[in-house]
Amino acid sequence: MSLIKISPLNQYRLFKLLVMLVFWNLGIMLIGFLKFAGEPEAVGLMESKAIMFFRHKQLIAIGVASFIAFFTWLVDEFVNTWAKRRYECLRATIPAGVVFFLTFILITIATNLYHYTTNYGMGYWEAFKQLPDFVMNTTWLFFLVVGTMINGAITSYIAANNYLGPGNMPKILRGKFRIPQEENRIFMFVDLESSSRTAEILGHQKYSEFLQEAFREMSNLIIAHRAQVYQYVGDEVVLTWLAKPKNFRHSIAFYFDMVEQLRKREDYYLEKYGIIPRFNAALNAGNVMAAEVGEIKIEIAYHGDVLNTAARVLKECKKYNVHFLVTEDFVRNSGILGKDYEFTYLETAKLTGKAEEVSIYAVEADMEKNDPKVKVLHKSKGKPNDALRRRSSLE
Repeated sequence: MSLIKISPLNQYRLFKLLVMLVFWNLGIMLIGFLKFAGEPEAVGLMESKAIMFFRHKQLIAIGVASFIAFFTWLVDEFVNTWAKRRYECLRATIPAGVVFFLTFILITIATNLYHYTTNYGMGYWEAFKQLPDFVMNTTWLFFLVVGTMINGAITSYIAANNYLGPGNMPKILRGKFRIPQEENRIFMFVDLESSSRTAEILGHQKYSEFLQEAFREMSNLIIAHRAQVYQYVGDEVVLTWLAKPKNFRHSIAFYFDMVEQLRKREDYYLEKYGIIPRFNAALNAGNVMAAEVGEIKIEIAYHGDVLNTAARVLKECKKYNVHFLVTEDFVRNSGILGKDYEFTYLETAKLTGKAEEVSIYAVEADMEKNDPKVKVLHKSKGKPNDALRRRSSLE
């Protein structure tokens, strides 16, 4: 029996749910224990007159915390992400705080009804009338306040982690980049082709939605190829990897997988927007400085000629009529990667703003034959540097 395959993006979503469940339950257990530490049933987190009917209070506390965490996650992933993409009438998102309070109200009503119907034999309407007294119970109010604080902390952490990128929050908290650190990194600049013309055709609102969807197509591949999103700049995204052998393979594979992913969705984009998104990309590798910058808005910034060169090489795609260019530094750093990729020398170009010339290489996939292997579609302009001609594989 084959195992169910979960996409990298869904794995990330499930991991986020797991984080929320853990934090919710740890918070509820810890705060509840501190409140009732002087009472006989200290671990009975919800020991109070209002909910005395619970025999296994710690399990109920876990259940309540888990339900709130799951429902908050579900609304964010389903309504705010999935449904909003499919139904244009859903323009606004539902804040996590609103979801929390609605969920807590439902739990309060359900608990109130169960308590008074089970322990006092009341009917549902009579039990519902007791809701104000139930809500004003000091213990119930205590957990409402605690829950609000926990929800705020979790929401803030997840939002900050999303803005900084996975794995960067701990680095910021321990002050790793307050003093600039040198790192050997790969950078890929990915830019929407004919963006000005596309924006003119679609209009700014439709164009923004078009970009959102096009960048969202990359999410699975970003996770699958272990990339970090450094920046989104208008119609451009900058990805980065640590310069390890596997990541050189990942960086090349990312582009061709992205092209294939968009090719499979061509009919969808033509039907909805009348335009198919196509991206140009440039790769470079080398030493950069990583530093924490900003006081009002903090982020980890990378400084160095590696980024400047990659940005300028990206602009050369139009000149050479190719979609994917790499620099000589990338080829030298990558080493021999196998037999399925070939870097083809184009020329040594004088890039804008740079004193030194940069050798540029092109690699392109034969997408018409749906061949995942890379084939050279461009002949070199000038004498190729045979020492830098490489073939690489993702095996």
